[in-house]
Amino acid sequence: AMGVNPAAGLLCGDIFPPKKVGSARKTSWGKDEAFNFLDQLFGTLCEKESLIRGKTVFIIQDNASEHGSKDDVEKVIAKLPNAIKLSGILKDSNGSLRMSRAPPNSPQLNLCEYYNRALRSKANRLRHLPEYSSILLQAYPRGQVIDQRLGVLETIIRKSLTDISEGPPLSSAVSKLHSFLAQVINSGGYLDMRQPM
Repeated sequence: AMGVNPAAGLLCGDIFPPKKVGSARKTSWGKDEAFNFLDQLFGTLCEKESLIRGKTVFIIQDNASEHGSKDDVEKVIAKLPNAIKLSGILKDSNGSLRMSRAPPNSPQLNLCEYYNRALRSKANRLRHLPEYSSILLQAYPRGQVIDQRLGVLETIIRKSLTDISEGPPLSSAVSKLHSFLAQVINSGGYLDMRQPM
């Protein structure tokens, strides 16, 4: 999960690796985790008060079922501690908080998708460094291979997230996003899905 801003870059990000349940692995990302992450994002925004003061803060989510219905989101946000704090900061400075959904099947219009690509690229580069590839390829005792490799991959992804969040905003991603938005506006709301990101 990621929270990004065109001017500030990656505000916060986290991963939710599958959890072992018996002999199977089950997803660890559901509504509770999505709302907890949202509260974490609101907390980060509160810490960046100078960035948000007097502005309308838009939170745009994709249409994943984990994000809940519009009614779910409004009810839950009203109870999240950092959402309450953020709303107070924005209200005191004549700003506001707006929640919205991205159009379905439109990754070109989602800045997080560009950051996901940068994250995958960075993680793949790190994965091939000797310090990580040797750990990934070493022999583990029977029954521990998957757990050990998943642990290393989680470390690689977390390091990549940290590197991206500490770096400058991805200006090329913002430029691409602006280009796609201009195309949609110029075509009267049509997004050509055949165009690559």
